[in-house]
Amino acid sequence: MESQPPQSGQPSPQPVDPRSLSVGQRVAILVKALDGAKRTNEALARCSNGDQMVEVLLDASAKLGLGLSRAELVRTPP
Repeated sequence: MESQPPQSGQPSPQPVDPRSLSVGQRVAILVKALDGAKRTNEALARCSNGDQMVEVLLDASAKLGLGLSRAELVRTPP
C-alpha cells in the first residue's frame, strides 16, 4: 500500500487563464516568453515596420494563449 502525502486542507491552486489577466500583465508574459525565443526574435529582426512586428507578436500571443488583440499590442508598450 502506497503512502499518500499529508493533506493540508487547502485545495491546490487552479491554473489562471491568461486571458483573465490585465493587458499589461499579458504583455509582460509575452515579453518574458520572447526572451530567448530565437525564431520569434529573428522574425522580429526581419520586420521592416511596426505593422509587421505586431503581426509577429500577435502570432506569439496566440501560441501562448494570451488572447492579445492588435489594438492592445499597439497601445500597450512592453
